[in-house]
Amino acid sequence: MKKKAGPERVCYLAQLAHITPSPVLARMYGTAMTAVARKAVIRVNATTKQRFCKKCWAPRNTETCKWRVIDESKKKNRPVLVCECSCGNVSRRHLF
Repeated sequence: MKKKAGPERVCYLAQLAHITPSPVLARMYGTAMTAVARKAVIRVNATTKQRFCKKCWAPRNTETCKWRVIDESKKKNRPVLVCECSCGNVSRRHLF
């Protein structure tokens, strides 16, 4: 019985997407990563998923996203990190 190469390929495509300087190629690698994971019925790690935009699967870096810290949380002294992707998708995450 052959071993499946799905998890290794998913990890490789995620790394390749972050290294590639071209945003178009990086999006292609992110989309390919999710397609391989779906075909091999593998769950992508949560930290790996958080490094990509949920809408266009572009890696979140300074070229594709605008980052800012705002204090609009309902709890006091709990700032929120806002990432706005070039596709228009906005994600918010608490810093602490």
